[in-house]
Amino acid sequence: MCTHSSQPPKPYRFRVAFRWWLLGIVAVTLFIAMHAANYPEKIDYSLYTSLLVVVCVPWFSHSLRRAIVVPTNQLARRFVIIFDVVLTKS
Repeated sequence: MCTHSSQPPKPYRFRVAFRWWLLGIVAVTLFIAMHAANYPEKIDYSLYTSLLVVVCVPWFSHSLRRAIVVPTNQLARRFVIIFDVVLTKS
């Protein structure tokens, strides 16, 4: 006897995963704007660039991995494999 689940199938993508990353981008951008407005003589572009790279790029890759529930193409499959092997502990 075969019974089917009454739950709908899960989607292949989880787009809500980028919500907190976008909020983080807004927070970093506001920090940069406030810093530049309060210290116009000490505008440090290397600080702003490093803040964006150190905070937002790893967070984006983590959000992207959370967004890909089931990899449906070769690029997504490679990203998921590399991310899981390098960053996920068994």
